[in-house]
Amino acid sequence: TISAVQRTIQVPLDPPPTSNELAAIKSELTAHRGDPDTIPDTPQGKWSISELAWVDELQHAIAQNKVPAAVPATLTAIRLGGIYAIAFPFEIYSQIGLDVRQHLEPHQVIIAGYTNGLIGYAPTARAKQQGGYGPSSSHRFFPQLLTSLGMDAEPTLVRQAVDLLKSLD
Repeated sequence: TISAVQRTIQVPLDPPPTSNELAAIKSELTAHRGDPDTIPDTPQGKWSISELAWVDELQHAIAQNKVPAAVPATLTAIRLGGIYAIAFPFEIYSQIGLDVRQHLEPHQVIIAGYTNGLIGYAPTARAKQQGGYGPSSSHRFFPQLLTSLGMDAEPTLVRQAVDLLKSLD
């Protein structure tokens, strides 16, 4: 038996930083950028250019009241005999895949990321609490994201993946 199904879901995003927080981020990045009339000669200076572009884009979206609360993501579920596969357009943290597998036991489940595009990182709630690049600032480098995936992204992805895989039975 071969079957497949796709579903586009809405994955919750964090709210934007406050105007004071965004101003502080911009100030720090501007300091790293250095002289705006020269090309930065440090990796940090070069990095700050793209982050400043993100700040400008986010400020524009805030002014237009167009900061999204969720991002659409298409999940693909496939069943080949007794083997199931679920494909995410994210770099998902391993715990999300482990949780999906746990809900489908005793079936074998293949977890695939980076499929049908790449929206960004999909961290767990625990990772978001710990902070770091993936959960806290990587969204600045993904065109579909103005803010990072929200705390409810993990349970949303697990629940939707499990429901989609079970629909193949």
